[in-house]
Order: sequence, then C-alpha cells, then structure tokens
Amino acid sequence: MKTFTDWLLHEMDIRGMSQADLAKEANVSRTAISNLINENRNPGPELSTAIAYAFNYPPDIVFQKAGLLPEKGNESPELKELSHLYQNATEGIQKEILDFARYKTRKSN
Repeated sequence: MKTFTDWLLHEMDIRGMSQADLAKEANVSRTAISNLINENRNPGPELSTAIAYAFNYPPDIVFQKAGLLPEKGNESPELKELSHLYQNATEGIQKEILDFARYKTRKSN
C-alpha cells in the first residue's frame, strides 16, 4: 500500500465496511472519514485512535500507517494484530487461539 488512503480503503474493503459503517464504528462523523479518503485532511492522533478502535487494531498500527509513528523493527502488522487480539481476549478464547496455532503448526510440519 502506498498511501494511508490506500491502506484505509483496503481495510474497509476486507471488512465490507462503507464510509458510514467506519464512521459509526469509530464514533466519528462521516465527513471526517470522507475527508480522509478524499485526502482533504491528514489523520491525526485522535482520528487514528478511533480508526484503530473500529478495526480492533492496536493504535500503533494505524499510527504507523498514518505516518504518525515510524515503523518499528521487523514485527509485521499481522503479528501486532494477533498479539492485540490475544491480549484482549478472554482466558478461554486465548486458550483456543493457542490450541489452534499449535494445531496448525503441527499440521504444517
């Protein structure tokens, strides 16, 4: 992805979200989302945090995509997302995540 807008549109597309859906989930105005997509405004910390909440991502992923934070090391966005989801899951769901990862790892070897 070249721009924040490209990334944002891709993330919305894989979730089947419209601009209105994202605005609702992020608890921001539809105009704020439209202005981002039309590149009439840059994402700031508050809007980036709201988008992270809507996508269930840790804020640093969105901050990095928005250019508010530099990319760190070689940890992929997918690993960051998995870690975030795991940390915010119930104990039972955490166990299921680990069981599934162990199963998939064993099966691929």
